[in-house]
Amino acid sequence: MEVLLGSWLDGAAYPDAMGEADAAVGRVVTGFRGLVGVLETILGLTAPPVSEARRVAEWVRLIQSSGYTSLPFAESFRVDPWNTAKELLRRRDELVLAGWDAPVHMGGGRWLEALTALEASHTNRTPGFADRMRAVLQRLREPAHVEIDQITLLDQNDALWEAWQRDLVAELCKCGVRLKWSESSELEAEGDLGHLQRAQTGGEPALASGDSSVMMVRAENEWEAADFVATWLGTKGMEENTVLIRGDGSLTLGEVLHQRGLPSPGVEKPSRWREVLQVLPLAIETYWEPVRIEAMLQFLSLEDSPVPRRVRHELSRAISNAPGIGGRQWAEALETAYRRSTERWAEEGLSQEQQASERAKLDKRISEWIDHRRFHPDSGIPVDELRRICSQVAVWAHGLAANRDDDGMLLEAARQAAEVADVADALGTTTVSRLQLQRILDAVSGGGVVISEIREEAAPWGVVEHPGQLWAPADAVVWWGFHDSKQGPATRTWTSAERMWLRDRGVEVPDHTLASRRQAAAWRRVAHFAGKRIIFVAPKRVAGEATTDHPLWSEVKQVLCTDEQGLGEAAITYDASDLRRSETVRLAGAEIRRVTQTPAALPGPIRDWQVPAGIALREKESASSLDTLLGCSLAWGLHYAGKVRSGNVASLPSNNQTLGTLMHEVLSVMLQESMTWSSEVARVRAGELFDELVPTTAAVLLEPKNAKLRRDAKTRFVASIEQLFELLAETGIELKKTEATLVQNWGEGVDIEGRLDLVGEAQGGEPVVIDLKWSWGKNYYRELLGRLSVQLTVYLWLVAEGRAEELPGFYFLLTDGTVLARQHPNMPRNAQVSGPSQGESLALIRQEIDRVLSELSEGRLTATGIVSADTAEALASALVKPKCRFCDYQAICGLTEVAK
Repeated sequence: MEVLLGSWLDGAAYPDAMGEADAAVGRVVTGFRGLVGVLETILGLTAPPVSEARRVAEWVRLIQSSGYTSLPFAESFRVDPWNTAKELLRRRDELVLAGWDAPVHMGGGRWLEALTALEASHTNRTPGFADRMRAVLQRLREPAHVEIDQITLLDQNDALWEAWQRDLVAELCKCGVRLKWSESSELEAEGDLGHLQRAQTGGEPALASGDSSVMMVRAENEWEAADFVATWLGTKGMEENTVLIRGDGSLTLGEVLHQRGLPSPGVEKPSRWREVLQVLPLAIETYWEPVRIEAMLQFLSLEDSPVPRRVRHELSRAISNAPGIGGRQWAEALETAYRRSTERWAEEGLSQEQQASERAKLDKRISEWIDHRRFHPDSGIPVDELRRICSQVAVWAHGLAANRDDDGMLLEAARQAAEVADVADALGTTTVSRLQLQRILDAVSGGGVVISEIREEAAPWGVVEHPGQLWAPADAVVWWGFHDSKQGPATRTWTSAERMWLRDRGVEVPDHTLASRRQAAAWRRVAHFAGKRIIFVAPKRVAGEATTDHPLWSEVKQVLCTDEQGLGEAAITYDASDLRRSETVRLAGAEIRRVTQTPAALPGPIRDWQVPAGIALREKESASSLDTLLGCSLAWGLHYAGKVRSGNVASLPSNNQTLGTLMHEVLSVMLQESMTWSSEVARVRAGELFDELVPTTAAVLLEPKNAKLRRDAKTRFVASIEQLFELLAETGIELKKTEATLVQNWGEGVDIEGRLDLVGEAQGGEPVVIDLKWSWGKNYYRELLGRLSVQLTVYLWLVAEGRAEELPGFYFLLTDGTVLARQHPNMPRNAQVSGPSQGESLALIRQEIDRVLSELSEGRLTATGIVSADTAEALASALVKPKCRFCDYQAICGLTEVAK
């Protein structure tokens, strides 16, 4: 066996083991970690994969049992046990790799002594890479027979190796393995690239000529950059021996290449946001108190949620209306789900016994996934309960995978669930706090999973992830994403005194600058192995974020941009947008022809719409539907006649909507208890019910960030309730109904239905309508009463039951107790708003409805909010204005584009 060994070759490599041959046997191209794996196989030292999260958990347990309070990291461990243990384990592994042996190397300072004590007491450890590497070295020293004939070293400078890498190569030599350094390729390119190559070996800088042998391609964004790369690869990339350095890859680059009929370089950037991988963390998040209502909604909204579809849809809708668990709407949603399930079982012909069995299964799933115990985040969840949850997720994932072909992500979800349970067990505690569990989940799934559907495809050019993976010449190197090196600042783990103490005992830990020096050497390999040209591609923005130049660009400019006028940089810089500006472009010696596409104009805003004639009112309308009809007939037609609905994405209501729902629920419960309250007692009871109903109706207010909002809302609400009952006592109004549903015939086969917040009775016996509001502002409702309030007019018409006299009605604002009423003797004078009477309002509504219905019968719908010079005056004087701000159809009528 021949091994080609390089520091950066544990992943992709150019060329691969075959090189230019059609096939290769017994030849391996690998890095040092890969070499350790090869040796483990040869020496019989292979073992199952090791979970690094479990190793950290073992160290948390080890430190916890050590009586750590006197150790130098005690305070850090008390605040964040997981990350402290993770850092200590990293330091321990670094020492072990360097040859440190706790029983032998005792002393060296407080930190080394602390690690020595911990290591000595850790007898049953899970081995990491450092332990595996030391085991390989120990076996080689016995000595051992190694079936490797020759190792060819591809690195140009072994001074950038760590001590363990030098030790490994030395021991292999002692075992009879031949060692050979690869022959350095002395490329002598022409022009600017030649100047850059010579400068790296001590040559002098020279002003760039702009011969396209070194190009810095600037682009405004990834799409523009990908357009350039696809154009280059589709022309010169087919001719020259080209290598693409892709980094983690790019969905944008792959998409553009596919549009040109070219192969994608793939994407290796892992993602943790695949839907099935969210089941475990979201399921666990629903076990904390107070309930994380947003996490519950996300859990129910997963397409592959373990909760049955009809149950999760009903519960999602309930949470969207009243964000809480266990309240009235939640109970109604569960009852609806049960009823619909029973109806479906009956339609399928299931017997009563079978239906009872299905109901028991459904009850069990709801109990397991939703209606379960919850735990305080600080005291934590019992490990036994966590293990049960993980097992539950794993069983669900395996069951779903058995019925699917694309089961990779489901099997990964099951694996992660099993690992979380294993790591929790390794902690050795009876409970796991929320913070600790978040750390475990991050460790197990935080790295994400590579998107399996976007793999590298066979191409006429080579593809590597990093410039260090080049080990042989290529004609051209295209470096995609030449920005931000991702190289963080160097950190010094050990002090100079500790390093000296370790070095005196044969333990050589890496210098803190080694990683940076090794990285810089890898970057320079691009110029070393490029034979004709290098193309650096640097978009200014990636995923909407601004980028910075790669550090290597500073070196390139020092060599080729020696003038102060910027002529050198201009000569080697190319603007990717130039490809769109000319029909013929010369690019690095190649003529590229681009075909101009005539852009199609986007549809503009449309005010008047023509639809099939004959649209009429439905058999049952409501006050809100009539308000929509008169405000914007297009919105009414789309929603009610066309049944066009917005996307099926459940979301939490705004804080104002949530508070409004809560206030209505509190008042509803109060009035179910009694219709008569003194203002003082009403204030107290409203405060009690507010606190009681928040978890079931507005659980989002229990989040720490909403504490002030909750306190302020409660203060304002109880004060408003007190004012409401003071007003009722002052005016002599007696409450009779709450949330009353009334229906009256409007005419021509159309009924109007309304659900009224409060219906009272004035001293003279006439009914009173009270409409409760939380959102908007008093000016809005004052203006509404002064112009035309469709809702209040219809509600008064419903309770009038044919009465001709004016009836009292008013808005009551729960935000501050404001009363805005129609003009009526029974209403406080300072609360009355001048406007059309009930009779006038009703006549206006009927007149407007007849007008709109005439248009509907002819198939005409109007998007009232689309304003032109001809219609601006009409909109300003309209009796009912469209609620465009909250309309779901702005993108259809074009109002969104108008706003831009």
